[in-house]
Amino acid sequence: MTYHYPRFMLEEKFWTLDAIVSKLKAQVLLTSELTFKVIRLEDELCCERELLEQERREADDLRAELGHPKLHERIHLEPILKDAAPEE
Repeated sequence: MTYHYPRFMLEEKFWTLDAIVSKLKAQVLLTSELTFKVIRLEDELCCERELLEQERREADDLRAELGHPKLHERIHLEPILKDAAPEE
């Protein structure tokens, strides 16, 4: 007795069940690999951000020892009102 796989119509082509299953396996493996790659890249980005923040803190501390202002300090200025005349 021979077993015949069911045939499916897909984009006007016939595919056997084996072909569909192997394509599904390939898609699962690709999705898995891409997901792990994204996770590794996110971890690497997080580490780079932490290193950058540490470098900024060290640079600001060294500048403070020399009496210079911080490089990464936010400057707060009074907002300039539109169409406001300067005070005399």
